[in-house]
Amino acid sequence: MVRALKPSDKFAIANPALAPYGVAAEEALQRAGAGPLAASQKVLGDNIGQATQFVATGAAQAGITALALATAPEIASALQALPLPVHLHTPLHQRMVLLHGASAAAANWHRFLLSPPAQAVFVRHGYALPQ
Repeated sequence: MVRALKPSDKFAIANPALAPYGVAAEEALQRAGAGPLAASQKVLGDNIGQATQFVATGAAQAGITALALATAPEIASALQALPLPVHLHTPLHQRMVLLHGASAAAANWHRFLLSPPAQAVFVRHGYALPQ
């Protein structure tokens, strides 16, 4: 995809200095043999959501985003999503903590997120479960 870009085309990723998805995007481009993007072609989002919006609105002709965002009903019709092979970047690990003294509502939410129904939602939206 990157090689098919015209010199005037833009490619959106999250800013690697601010977002883990940006680090993964640069790693994927490198491992895929695309190398670094020309500065004039790279559009950096402050986060993965903003990078996704650059592509969804046409401000960038292509980009790398989270599969869950690319397939979200609100924008899926505006994008053509191709999942990256998992070997192209180091896995991105999401974290969740429950603080000591958390409210009952927070504890219930934490418990729910660990439940099979919630985990099925994560998988349906493109996230892998912890191994």
